Amino acid sequence: MTALRLQQYLEKNTIKHPTALLHFERRLSDFEQGILFLCVHIVAKTERAPDGFYHLNKSLVRAVMRQEGNHDYTRITEAVKAVSKTDLRFNFMGQDRTFDSYEAPLIIGRAMDRRRGVVAFEVHPRIEKLVKDPRVFARLNIYFISALADVRRGYSFYALFRDFVDRTKTTEVTLDYFELRAYLGVEESQYRIFKDFKFRVLKPLIDAVNERTDLRLSYEAVKTGRKLTHLKFTIQPQAWQLQLFDAAHAERMVGELVKNFDGPVIDHKAAPAQIKAGEDKERAALI
Repeated sequence: MTALRLQQYLEKNTIKHPTALLHFERRLSDFEQGILFLCVHIVAKTERAPDGFYHLNKSLVRAVMRQEGNHDYTRITEAVKAVSKTDLRFNFMGQDRTFDSYEAPLIIGRAMDRRRGVVAFEVHPRIEKLVKDPRVFARLNIYFISALADVRRGYSFYALFRDFVDRTKTTEVTLDYFELRAYLGVEESQYRIFKDFKFRVLKPLIDAVNERTDLRLSYEAVKTGRKLTHLKFTIQPQAWQLQLFDAAHAERMVGELVKNFDGPVIDHKAAPAQIKAGEDKERAALI
């Protein structure tokens, strides 16, 4: 079975992702969050087509999002519609120097081409400018949306800590427990006892990030008086193994990424590449 050496491609396709765009309303499902990220990636890496739209291809969604049914055109169009109804919130979890306060949708217009399997979308001009030349950013890799696509709340959880690492040199961050719950879309009525939240939400997310990404997380609970109010996370970079699932999917994923974003830069190798912690010199320079 052929494995693909993706390090060169992935480093080339790590984008400057505006911090604010990580912090959208958690009413979006995991699939809709993935569609939002793909749309942001398309805006960041490509130019508008001659028709004035950006194009999201069904085949790209299928390759990156992985699960059965994620290539269904109707499901994709409904997800884009949900994204267009969602305001992106700036400065959700801390000051970021972009604006004092601003909310707007990324997508302001949609057009469908079922025959070609394309959803064309128009972008809010102010947000388009930020995506193409963000002043405050996290360095996000398109690979991880695929690695975490089958983990409930997985991508938004990973992106939060990638954001903190890239914007600061910190290896520790203390988050308000209730803000974190809200960020992850956990309702007030859900998992009200911390033990339930820990085993149903927090532990599966930390395990997924530690197993599949370039970050390793651990945490401790912080109390104010006798009440748990914060969670203190320790964040460390780590080597990570490319998890390409099966050869057919790997080939499809690489082919779609190259077709949509780049030229042929993929090498073939007998074993998956291991990306060592701290190897991304561009990221280090930008920090």
